[in-house]
Amino acid sequence: MNKILIRVYVPSLAKEFEIFICESQKMHEALPLISKAIEKISDEEYRSSGKEVLCTKKEGNIIDINFSACELGIHNGALLILI
Repeated sequence: MNKILIRVYVPSLAKEFEIFICESQKMHEALPLISKAIEKISDEEYRSSGKEVLCTKKEGNIIDINFSACELGIHNGALLILI
């Protein structure tokens, strides 16, 4: 599995985190892993609710979790927002 490095901005913390995800994994599988990783990296400053959504930073579009990162055109260095 190829991995890509994404940047995830968390507005509630006003911080950005870098996380590796599998480019072929569906985002509905990756999203819980992303939120749990941020919870751990932030020393639980961020608390996952299980209802998070990812948006593109540039356009502000909500990411369709039924597609993989590759299908969505998410690439190394992509900046997403976790809300």
